[in-house]
Amino acid sequence: MVADRQSKVRFALRTLLGRQTGLEIVGVADTKEELLARVEATCPDLVLLHWRLNDAGPDLLRGLRRIRPDLRVIVLIARPEACAEAM
Repeated sequence: MVADRQSKVRFALRTLLGRQTGLEIVGVADTKEELLARVEATCPDLVLLHWRLNDAGPDLLRGLRRIRPDLRVIVLIARPEACAEAM
């Protein structure tokens, strides 16, 4: 699953990852609400997440963990100062 605010980034990640053998993109999301609903519906193994998707940050990670405690999340961060908060 790919979650980012920018359609160009979602498209680029989906295209790049879609070319990899053994990977399947089960969905994309551009809002917190859409991401939570899609994760619940599709049960992905991994989410590539823009850290400030709708400025959700840590609250969004907690929501994802409530839905899927075993979900792996790779957080995409542009601001180094946000790294500690994401961890």
